[in-house]
Amino acid sequence: MNKAKVPFDLITGQGRDEVHGARHKAVTVEMAAVTSHCHCAVIDEIQMLGCKTRGFSFTRALLGIAADELHLCGDAAAVSLFQEVLKVTDDNVEVL
Repeated sequence: MNKAKVPFDLITGQGRDEVHGARHKAVTVEMAAVTSHCHCAVIDEIQMLGCKTRGFSFTRALLGIAADELHLCGDAAAVSLFQEVLKVTDDNVEVL
């Protein structure tokens, strides 16, 4: 994105590549911000909710990211899993 002149921060557990003026971020799920609001967030590999070692990070992101829109991408087998988790939030869930 930065090469395309769209300022973008990259934040992982191993490092931070922050670009002056960036209004967009790509972060590992473990580094997802849950204390600030954003217009749109995307969680990729949402099927990892069921992972015994990293599932807690995906659950934290799913329930903690404050976004007007949250897009979940991943294996279709995860749909029933995140729908069950989101029953407690009373959010509108649309599966495409």
